Amino acid sequence: MTKRSLSQPTHEPARVNKALSVILGVSEDEAAGVWVERLANLAKEDMPLFLTLLRDDAEISAQRYKKTKQALQVAAWENVAGQHGVPLSFMALDRILAHHSLTPCYLPPSFHYMLFQSAWHLLDVFPDLDFQEGEAARVRTLEPFIMTLVAIFRGRIADIPEEPMKTKVLPPGGEVKHEICVSGGPSFLFVVELKVLMAQKPAYVAQLFLELLSAAKENSLDKFGSMQRVYGILTDLDAYHFYSYDPATERFAFDCTMPVFGGREEKLARMVPVTNKIFGIILSGYMEMLVAKASVTDGRAPPAGFTKALELSTEAHQLFIKLPTSKKNLEEQATAALGLLQQSITLVPRLQALQTNIAEPTSQAELSRVAEEHIDKFNPWVG
Repeated sequence: MTKRSLSQPTHEPARVNKALSVILGVSEDEAAGVWVERLANLAKEDMPLFLTLLRDDAEISAQRYKKTKQALQVAAWENVAGQHGVPLSFMALDRILAHHSLTPCYLPPSFHYMLFQSAWHLLDVFPDLDFQEGEAARVRTLEPFIMTLVAIFRGRIADIPEEPMKTKVLPPGGEVKHEICVSGGPSFLFVVELKVLMAQKPAYVAQLFLELLSAAKENSLDKFGSMQRVYGILTDLDAYHFYSYDPATERFAFDCTMPVFGGREEKLARMVPVTNKIFGIILSGYMEMLVAKASVTDGRAPPAGFTKALELSTEAHQLFIKLPTSKKNLEEQATAALGLLQQSITLVPRLQALQTNIAEPTSQAELSRVAEEHIDKFNPWVG
């Protein structure tokens, strides 16, 4: 079977007509009749959108067109300079911005050992970053870390990944985005992952800031997250830059830059503080949701589950931020914190109902037992 080049659009007439119809705002019949003329007159900025819509397997629609257009656009520094506490000069950004940093959380060493192995296996599937070419559709080194951290919350926190870049319309460095949102609440963390950052850093920082502003505006319509701080991470996988936006003060803030360099083993080992910081942000978003739900002011008593869940998560948080005295001490107190957090999570509704005939497993040991029981049940292994 001949594999179509990723740079070549399909030439199926139906998809051509549909893409032209959406972009030009005409009927499909009209698009079919004047397709050559209209294609020749497409604005330069619309051509990449046209090719992306043709190549995408998703249904072509006006909504899809709008989202694709937003994804392909790169902001200019001038779009944010001099606003919301952002200096006019990009070079002064990290020095002039207000500072905001959450108290560090510490996950168990055993958790990081497991993550190291998972990420190592992923890099056996995809080439190491130094040998990757083209756009960042395959740049997903951060994915095992994000997925594992979000999975801790068992469906109460969700990662909504944006579509990766599919056409080379920007300088090398197409993005892979993650949008983290909480059950019954707003989005609070955005991750923009790039292959090449430095050459276009001002533009991509501006793009991240506009993303945070947009999220804060959407969150303002949510009674449980109208004033929730929104976090953003910009990375080319050699360094992680942490920023945030506070809708209460309407100001951006800088946290820190964490370098991650070296060979594969060194890069993965240096991900420990990055992982802990991302976990702290996600835990903060979860707890802010619980605070909002447990303090409803519509005359009704807050649901007992949210109040108890907040108590348990607060107790867990105190253990997560407690400075360890030894590796053994860290393993014990962080494992205990994860146990308390799991008790809290069990009391909170999932984003989507769990499609299962059994009770939700609440620990790794329980999940291992369920896996063995049901795999053996449906697979006799012999005969």
